[in-house]
Amino acid sequence: MTFVLPLLSVLVLGSQVSSIKPSDSPLSMCNGLIEPSVLSIDKPLKNVAAPRGESVILRCAFYASPQPSITWYHRGKRVDTYPAANFETLLSTTNLGQSVVESALRIDCLDESTAGEYFCEATSPCTQPVVTSSIVSIDRGEYFRLMFILSNRQNGQTRSTGLDAV
Repeated sequence: MTFVLPLLSVLVLGSQVSSIKPSDSPLSMCNGLIEPSVLSIDKPLKNVAAPRGESVILRCAFYASPQPSITWYHRGKRVDTYPAANFETLLSTTNLGQSVVESALRIDCLDESTAGEYFCEATSPCTQPVVTSSIVSIDRGEYFRLMFILSNRQNGQTRSTGLDAV
């Protein structure tokens, strides 16, 4: 048995009740909020450098009222247009009050095609969009340190370079 409720939310304003229907315009939803609408970055994206082939998880979070929609971009293109797009927003219910919405994007295999600039954009019908960005890069330093150690060992050099612990 399925129940369909026509109301998205009921807001109590003292003795007055304001109903917001899904068919209402975004402006009427914004005017029906008890608290002023807000949209700001709670956790900005961070730059990440990881070895080629590793998986990387990017996380962003926004403090908002009402709850925003979050969209990921890689090099200016929406991430959900990629065949292997793998992201989730960690709050699945619509909330008209103030809340923190976190989203995570997993890059399964870091390489030249998945490295680059990423944007996490939050949009709300009541505010301007807010964006945070990061650069995901391949850490080539690890590769060169290992090649240096292997080269020294093959040449019979055993003196400590300070990199032997790698």
